[in-house]
Amino acid sequence: MPQQLRKINKYNLYIKKYTINDKLENGIENFYAILGLNKTSSNEDIENAYKQCIKKIGKLLVISDTSNKNLSHIFDTILESVDKSYKILSNSEKKTEYDKELKLCQNNDYIKIEAPENKYYADPQLFKFGSKTYIFFEEYDYIKGKISCITIDKNLNISKPIQVLEQPYHLSFPYVFSDGNDIYMVPETTKNGTIELYKSARFPFEWKKFHTILTGIWASDTVIFELNGIWWLFTCIKNANNFTILYSYDLLAKQWQHHNFNNTNKLQGRMAGPVFRHNGKIIRPVQCCVPRYGYCVIFYHITVLSRTNYIEKEIGRFYPNWEDKIIGTHTFSCSEDIIAFDGKFKL
Repeated sequence: MPQQLRKINKYNLYIKKYTINDKLENGIENFYAILGLNKTSSNEDIENAYKQCIKKIGKLLVISDTSNKNLSHIFDTILESVDKSYKILSNSEKKTEYDKELKLCQNNDYIKIEAPENKYYADPQLFKFGSKTYIFFEEYDYIKGKISCITIDKNLNISKPIQVLEQPYHLSFPYVFSDGNDIYMVPETTKNGTIELYKSARFPFEWKKFHTILTGIWASDTVIFELNGIWWLFTCIKNANNFTILYSYDLLAKQWQHHNFNNTNKLQGRMAGPVFRHNGKIIRPVQCCVPRYGYCVIFYHITVLSRTNYIEKEIGRFYPNWEDKIIGTHTFSCSEDIIAFDGKFKL
């Protein structure tokens, strides 16, 4: 019975063609998703959902230290989103106009990879190898996450999923990258209190644990990439807002250096996928968990990344708006000509 209680949401995967001229942002915000509703919701549903959201926020306010400026800003942002959604959806005229705008976002130019019953697919990570593109993702049976893989050819034909990595503990967010001829994976291993580096022994089917970068920590959704001769590690340590930057000249270093930017407790910090280039810009996709976990993806343009300084600015958002009843999206991956993302639904 406790396992059944965890079956609240389901995630599916999506892929679509991508060109460098495409816009990263994908239309308007989904007010239904903010309140956990859909277009079939009645006026009573809207009213009740709004009251539940406000009640939940109120309870959190009572037990929280709102003298903390960052925490206070989080609550203000959540309340603003919830209030705006309610004002639009509870007004019949505004709701009708909004529904027309939302419909324009549903152009169905994607391929849906639907998870089977009693599982979900999330955290897609693209990797190009030869003439094919691979999606590595979390396959979760509501007990433990494993890493699986799907192959995509140039015509967007997809293979059946194959499980490629399992451990006694939960695995998710399987970030894959290369260094010369070697291919590595850094899955999230928060449940084991580590950041682990795996090396491909037989791509994409076999992976061996190669190096443990950090131990005894809570670290979520780690991404590693090389820029200007330095290896950069982006992750969140201790909590999902504590965006942390580490760097090293050696991928297999026993100790990575902490960046001056760390401990800023950034509101939107948790990685939503690999860092990638778009129109000459270095883009960091980030999970936006306001007003609810896994609501949308924010794109930040990294304007400065050095050993002493880090600056980024928001340039767009990817909202859960392309399908009815969707309430969130929290991972976005980009390759040469394909993008992959996930979609969250209530069960």
